Amino acid sequence: MDYKVSVIVPMYKAERFIEPAINGLLNQTLKELEVVVVNDCSPDNSLEICQRLFGDNERVQILTQSKNMGPGEARNTGIKAARGEYIAFADIDDGVLRNAYEELYSLAKENGDADVIHSTGNILPLDNSDPDDIYTVDEKYYLPIPNDRFDVATEVRVLSDDLNERYEKWKNHAYHWNLGTKLFRTQFLRDNDIHFGEIRLSEDMAFCFEALFLAKTYVLSPNKYYLYRISNVSISRRGYTTAFFKTSCHALFNVCSIVKRTMKKIDYFKENPKSMQGVFEYMLEILEQEFVIPVYQSLGEETILSDGLFTELMKEQFKDNADYMMYAFFEQHRKYPPTVSSVSQLTVDNVKAMMEKRKADSK
Repeated sequence: MDYKVSVIVPMYKAERFIEPAINGLLNQTLKELEVVVVNDCSPDNSLEICQRLFGDNERVQILTQSKNMGPGEARNTGIKAARGEYIAFADIDDGVLRNAYEELYSLAKENGDADVIHSTGNILPLDNSDPDDIYTVDEKYYLPIPNDRFDVATEVRVLSDDLNERYEKWKNHAYHWNLGTKLFRTQFLRDNDIHFGEIRLSEDMAFCFEALFLAKTYVLSPNKYYLYRISNVSISRRGYTTAFFKTSCHALFNVCSIVKRTMKKIDYFKENPKSMQGVFEYMLEILEQEFVIPVYQSLGEETILSDGLFTELMKEQFKDNADYMMYAFFEQHRKYPPTVSSVSQLTVDNVKAMMEKRKADSK
């Protein structure tokens, strides 16, 4: 079969969601679609379940990493193996509306084999008592993803090829980096060596930045196709650990070098060093506000230092200057006012309200 779309799905500790997630993708109205499942050395029974249910399905590739490397590297493996003309990404606990890829693919073809199609989606507030199958949630409980701002699409349109205009709007949080809401032309990714960097957090931010500024044809769609699962843990600090803090700081320390690789390919940034600096500042601010500060304030310095993970990271990054950099890091982070969450307070309030409504309706 000549596949039109390959959907790449990293798999790790996913045994609850495998069956509904992959069936949901196989049941898309677009039948020339394959699912590329990349097992990132999941320690549970995910691989066995996936092989038992879908191992004989010609539309499902099941790949296994040699070691656990995180979702970014799993997606890189999927990009190399994809047989489709276009690539999409989905997380295994999320969902996609049944007509999504047929409509996104058609939109790409209508716009001259567009490099990127950028759509949007809905948040589904769920908790541990909810069914694993996200497709069973009634549409009346969907909440629009609030991420795109400043240049929100109300109709299908193609972005200007003026990269300064793209930069100014991106800097104001237009064109968000949700991976699941986008369709990428496979050859565009391969020709430009667009891949996920060596970080395990916000790797999608750098990837989508690269696609935005290298795409010749970047199409915006207002349609809400992707179904993003958000749980109680996602909107609180209860799930924060010292390991997650290390991951957050590793991304903070390394994202600039990853994005610099992209900007070296683009004349606009070579000619506009202030814009290059603006990219660094914006990405660092996002990582600080979304991850580092909330985790720091939730755990506290004593807990952060308790198991040596953060100290180990600082020594890896700064060698003989590690002690001074740790001192400077803590001095800086003591000054920040309390933060409420890793997502906006509006989203937190809306999600909590919708969870309460669902509970009330179920009684």
